[in-house]
Amino acid sequence: MLKKSLAKIKKGLYLKICLIFSLLFFSCLFAPKHIFAETFNIAPNDVNDLISKLIISNNNNTPDVINLSTNSTYLLTTINNSSYLPTGLPIITSEITINGNNAEIIRDSNSNQFRIFAVKSPGNLILNNLKIIAGYCPDDALYGGGGIFNLDGQLILNNVSILNNTALTGGGGGIWIGYEAIASINNSVVSNNSVIGDSSGGALLKRGNGTVDIYKTTFSDNYAQNNGGAIYTQGPINLIESKLLNNSSRNHGGGFFNYNGNVKIIDSELSGNKVTFPNFGLGGAIANETSGTISIVGSTFSNNTATNNGGFFFNRGKAEISYSCISSNSSKGLVNESGNPLSAINNYWGSVAGPSTDDILGDIIFNPFNTTCALSPTPTPEPTKIPVVVLPGLGGSWNTAAMISGGTSGSWKKTPFVKVYDNLKATFLTSAGYTEGDNYFEFYYDWRQPLTTLA
Repeated sequence: MLKKSLAKIKKGLYLKICLIFSLLFFSCLFAPKHIFAETFNIAPNDVNDLISKLIISNNNNTPDVINLSTNSTYLLTTINNSSYLPTGLPIITSEITINGNNAEIIRDSNSNQFRIFAVKSPGNLILNNLKIIAGYCPDDALYGGGGIFNLDGQLILNNVSILNNTALTGGGGGIWIGYEAIASINNSVVSNNSVIGDSSGGALLKRGNGTVDIYKTTFSDNYAQNNGGAIYTQGPINLIESKLLNNSSRNHGGGFFNYNGNVKIIDSELSGNKVTFPNFGLGGAIANETSGTISIVGSTFSNNTATNNGGFFFNRGKAEISYSCISSNSSKGLVNESGNPLSAINNYWGSVAGPSTDDILGDIIFNPFNTTCALSPTPTPEPTKIPVVVLPGLGGSWNTAAMISGGTSGSWKKTPFVKVYDNLKATFLTSAGYTEGDNYFEFYYDWRQPLTTLA
């Protein structure tokens, strides 16, 4: 009786598994047409087609890919919409990847003033190998972003150049990132952008809680009429293996102004940045306000200039600096007015004798210090991928026993389901950098065999 009961349980469980796999098979076989991303190829210099494909991509509820023609110029001459100030292209409201192939999207300098891109939730814009040039955000105290405006969506820039863009009082000459928006900027260049109104963030302005990750990116020759020649933030920013070079602001934070964010600067270089207002400017490279937190590791500060105090760093908030190299900045180089000790240990101050009275001012802990330039001993870890195990059943085999035992005899025949699986694998694993045998693993089996055989 017990054996019969167990047999019934096994049979019932087997039938349930068969039913589940059958449902999976037919759901894949008869799924709607738009399971996978659409891909659109845009002819050289065809702005109308680019706009048309962006509209289609926003409306078809799939992640889409738009390929621009190699080395082409897409010249924008008219305003597409004015929902969050004039913008040359449709607002991104879905998941869209634009492969620039070294093309450029540029606003015609003889046209009206408008930015290039805008992103709004649930928009997720990924830009690869593209130049964004000469966007111009007109006067508005609420919104900015001469090149890119990200209200509350997601933005990823890979090998992108943001060049010669301008914003007025909204700030963020190159990029404006809103309160809950997040962004990742990788291997890119943000250069010669400016804020010419009484605002901040010549290259980038960040508001709110969303995180901005910046990796191996150079910010150079940007200008803000108020604070933060390159970057102004009110939220978390991670600056890793990046450079802030020759940026300037009129008031404070020639390179970086942290109003109330949590900032990490790791293995980066801040050189040649300055504030220009006579006898007033604070923090040639960095100014950190009372609600701001900054942690700096393994970075280089040189030839930064402040017209008042803090040649490379002026601090009123929470800050710590370690394993960094500091030299040739204007006096006083590091100024701490927070009312609490600032830890600045294991740094090189340009001399075997450590910091001079021209290098520091305020309650600063600088012992022990390094007598040579020894940057962070710990390299920045590369992000790791979570291993994935895939069990593509319903495949079948003319010789199941050989397949399960690892033998090579017999022939394997893919069914339509396995072909669908191959498409899924290409879309979600290999395109994301996963490698079979490294961080994803495949196990084929014949679902028609008894459960004991499958195990």
